[in-house]
Amino acid sequence: MNKSLEICSGIIAALLGIAYPILTEVIANLNEKYSSNLIVDLFLEERILRFFKRTLIATLILIAIYFLELKRFSWFDLGRLNYLINDSASYLTLIATTFLVIFFFILIDKVLIFYRPNAYTNYLKNQHTLSNQKESGDKYFSALSDLLIYSIRIRNEKIATTISDFHYFAFKKFRDDTLESGVEYPAAYYDIIYRAIEELAVISTKRLAFIQVRTAGAIWLLGELRDSKISELTYSHLWRNSRLSLDYKRDDFLLDYWQTAHQHFNYLLRDIEKQYNNRGEVINLPLIEKRQNERNRFLEFNIFWGALLLYEKRYDCLKEIFWYSNSKPPSYELLPSKMNDIFYNLFNFTDEYSDFGSHISWKYSFPKMRGMDSDDKIFDSIFHYFAVLFLRQYSIVAHYVYMKPLALPNLPDANSDKKRWLDNLPYFKKIVTETLANRYLLKKVKLDFLVDDYYKTNSLKSPLEIIEDLITDLNASLENAEINQKISADKVNQFYLSTKAILSETLKLYNGLRNAKPIKTDSKSLYIIGTLNVIPLFLEPKITSQANVRNAAYFNKQINFMTLFARPI
Repeated sequence: MNKSLEICSGIIAALLGIAYPILTEVIANLNEKYSSNLIVDLFLEERILRFFKRTLIATLILIAIYFLELKRFSWFDLGRLNYLINDSASYLTLIATTFLVIFFFILIDKVLIFYRPNAYTNYLKNQHTLSNQKESGDKYFSALSDLLIYSIRIRNEKIATTISDFHYFAFKKFRDDTLESGVEYPAAYYDIIYRAIEELAVISTKRLAFIQVRTAGAIWLLGELRDSKISELTYSHLWRNSRLSLDYKRDDFLLDYWQTAHQHFNYLLRDIEKQYNNRGEVINLPLIEKRQNERNRFLEFNIFWGALLLYEKRYDCLKEIFWYSNSKPPSYELLPSKMNDIFYNLFNFTDEYSDFGSHISWKYSFPKMRGMDSDDKIFDSIFHYFAVLFLRQYSIVAHYVYMKPLALPNLPDANSDKKRWLDNLPYFKKIVTETLANRYLLKKVKLDFLVDDYYKTNSLKSPLEIIEDLITDLNASLENAEINQKISADKVNQFYLSTKAILSETLKLYNGLRNAKPIKTDSKSLYIIGTLNVIPLFLEPKITSQANVRNAAYFNKQINFMTLFARPI
């Protein structure tokens, strides 16, 4: 046997005896170490592993060709080509074995990278940057997410910081690329936030607080420096994440979210100032309306978010959000500051016949609420939350002269809205009464000063008196509107058209009385004047009131009308 082939055979045998057991153990340990099938799959997809396997198979085939000596077999007679194949097999085997050894050492280096979290983190970051995301998808992002969960589990701050920073900029890049429309992140982006909250919720260390702020605090989803439209999908995941924080009773997670939401609304969703052209016309009205819609949607979400806290009896958390502000004098952007905000939002959100009110439980699911009456229960929770916000108005300090937190709200313009308010205010009054009786809740949210002596000492009306005043004003406004409301011009025009059509059809019945031809036969002419005698009868009643004045005028109009048709024929 050729000496070189003996060496090659020994090397191949050693690799077969060492490499495959190592690879099997590597795969098993990777799965156990990271608890991630994706990381194992990425290892199996490595090109160096594929090259090593293919080279090993090719080397075995070349050795087999050499040892079989194909030229000895008559059935495999290729002429002189047999000698060429057999003689070149030894050289090819030597070359293949050399590559096999090189690939083996490269593979060992790759295994070491996979087993060192710090090195593997940097490797995945580079692969994510170099790969075509359309082809590779989010597999490297997801693998880094698995590493982040692993780093949280073992409390490795260094790895967690590196991956957290990578994710921060990945979320930011995705937002920057989709500014014009609502940002809908890939499923892997939403998934890592939920998983991270789940892992952080069961540990008590503060060393990973920066991940807590970015995940439970919603910084990755909402951003910090540049505004972007929040999609409905993102809102649903924000709600899902908050529900998870509530399940684990992590008020600190919820307060992290409130801080981010407050900052997002105050800075990134601030009102857009009007811009005018030379003729004094507003030129950026579409942008203003778009921003206002975004602000209203964000406020809606956070009102239901607060109602969820109250429903779950997280009173300490409510107290914190009621008094959180990052400005002096304090400004509570996500909470109502005047009665207008209280009542208009309350009756808008609880209108079950509006587009907003249908199937609200699909949008905002509350724990232990299922079935047909879940919407009604959620609306009831909103009433309770607004009752607390209504009482909170007494605690607002008027730092400016225009601040009047207890002033009655402006009444709605439409009579239908006024009636809807009147229908719901008695129930709201009942909820406020129950809330005032819940001294434990009031003490927790620092509203236990609301007692009869407080109203008397400060010359203030009680909450129930304010509601009664509002009911009185609504009744008076509704009665006044019904008496003095202007008649619609369209209705008046429709009346004239309908009257004309009715009278025209009626008068056609008398067309037969009109005879323009001379009467040649014997006849007698009679006059029909009996209707003239009814005039004095209608004017006999004495006019003793404004109502009689209106009736007399009406009768005179009828008489004049009848006189037109009471002429002699």
